[in-house]
Amino acid sequence: MKFKLPWLKDKYFLTFIGVILLFLIIKISQIGFKFSDENIYFYMGKLILEGQLPYRDFFFASPPVQIFGTAGFLGLFGTHVILLKILPIVACVVSSIFLFVIVKKKFNSLTGLIASTLYLFSFVILTTTDHSTGIHLTTMLVVISYYFLDREKYFLAGVIASLALLTRLYAAIAIIGLMIYLLIKNRKALLKFILGIAVIFIPVNLALILMFKESYLNSVFLYHLLKSAGISKLNIFAFFLKWDILLVLLSLSSLFFKNKKRLLLPFITTATIFLFYLFYADIYYLYLGLMIPFLAILGASTIHNLTEKIQEKNRFIIIILILVILITPTTCFYLRDHAQASKITFTSEITEFVKNNTSPQETIYGSFEITPLIALFSDRKIAGNYIDTNEKTFLSGIYNVENRTNELRGNVSLVIMKTLLDQNGNPLYLEKIVSSDFLLKECNLTKIYPIKKDYEDNAVIIYTC
Repeated sequence: MKFKLPWLKDKYFLTFIGVILLFLIIKISQIGFKFSDENIYFYMGKLILEGQLPYRDFFFASPPVQIFGTAGFLGLFGTHVILLKILPIVACVVSSIFLFVIVKKKFNSLTGLIASTLYLFSFVILTTTDHSTGIHLTTMLVVISYYFLDREKYFLAGVIASLALLTRLYAAIAIIGLMIYLLIKNRKALLKFILGIAVIFIPVNLALILMFKESYLNSVFLYHLLKSAGISKLNIFAFFLKWDILLVLLSLSSLFFKNKKRLLLPFITTATIFLFYLFYADIYYLYLGLMIPFLAILGASTIHNLTEKIQEKNRFIIIILILVILITPTTCFYLRDHAQASKITFTSEITEFVKNNTSPQETIYGSFEITPLIALFSDRKIAGNYIDTNEKTFLSGIYNVENRTNELRGNVSLVIMKTLLDQNGNPLYLEKIVSSDFLLKECNLTKIYPIKKDYEDNAVIIYTC
C-alpha cells in the first residue's frame, strides 16, 4: 500500500521547511547564556518546583503562564537549563507556520512563504530570540488567535487570546486590534471573541486576586502603570528602522495596492500596536516583536502584488532571489555584531567562586541580569527572594533602596553587580538596587570578571560583605 505525500512535491512547502531549518541552524548555533531578565524566569521556575509561588513568595511583574511553563520545563529537563533558550526559537517557528497558513489562505503558498521568511529573518526576531523572555510566546499565541479568527472560530480565538494575556498583559494592544477589526466586520463575532477571552481571563485573575490580593494587583497591574520613561523611544525606533527598514517600506507599500480589504486586520493591528508604543512611557526593543508578524503579512502582500504578472516558473526563482537579498543584511549583521554580544562567558568560573566563598546556608544578591543564573548554578538562595532587581522596581516605588539595604545588612554574603569600570578598574557607577555606601563601606570588592562584548558595561564585580 502506497502512502501519498503530496507535500513532498510542493516546492513552496519544501522551501518553507528549508527556511525554518536555516533559521534553526543560525539560532541554535549561537545559543548561550546572556545578560538578560531571562535569568529571572529560570530561577523563579526553580523556586516554583520547590513549592514557592509568585506574588506570595517573590515579586513577579506578569501573569503566570510563562513562569509556570518555565517551571514545567525545568521539571522535565532538570539541570539542563540551557534548553530553556530554545523556547523562544520554537515559539517563533510555530508563529511562522501559522503565518504561512494564514497568508496561504489569503493569497497562495508562495506569498505564505514570503511572509514567514520576512518574519523569521526580521532583525527584531533574530536578535530578541537570543533571550528567553515572554514576548515570543505571547506573539505566538496572538498569531494562533488570529488564525482561528480568520477561520471564523471566534470563541476559540478568544480563548487563545486570553492565554496570550495571561502570559504578558501587553498582548492586549494586539488583541484590541483584532477587536477593532471584528467591530468593523462582524459585531456578533466580536461578542463571541470577547466571551472566549472572558471565560478564561476573568476567572483566572479573580482566583489570583483572591489568593494573593494586593500583592498580585500591585505587581501585575499597578507596577506597569507606575513605570517612568526608560530607554529613549526615539533611539529604539531609529534602531528598528535602521535594520528592518525594508520590511517597514514593504509594509507601507501595501497601502498603494488594490484589494486592501483582505489586509484590514494586519493594518488595524499594526496601527494599534504602533500607536500604543508611541504613547506608552516605558517600551523596549523586544516589544516590537509583537508587531512583526503583521508587518510580515503586509510586506508579503507587496511582493505578491509586484510579482503577480510574472510567469509562475520565473516568479518562484525571482522571489527566492528577492528573499535572499532581503534577509542577507539582517542575518549578517546579527551574526557579526549581536549574536555574541552580552554573552556570559565566565558562568563556570563565577559559579565556582560563589560555591567556594559561601556556605549553602548563605545568600547572595545583585543584578537581575546575572545573579539569578549564578544562584541557580551554585545552588545558593537569593537574599529575601529579591530576584527581580530591575531599577524600575525601585523607581516605581514598589521597593525602596534604603529599606532593601537595611534588609540585606548582615544577611547577605556576596553582592554581584554589572558595571562599567574605568582604566584603573574602578566602577563608574553602581546600579541603584542597594545603597552604594553599603557596598563601598561595609563590603569589599573581591572579584572582577571582564565582559568581552556588551552594549553598556564591561565587567561583573563581586562584593564580599
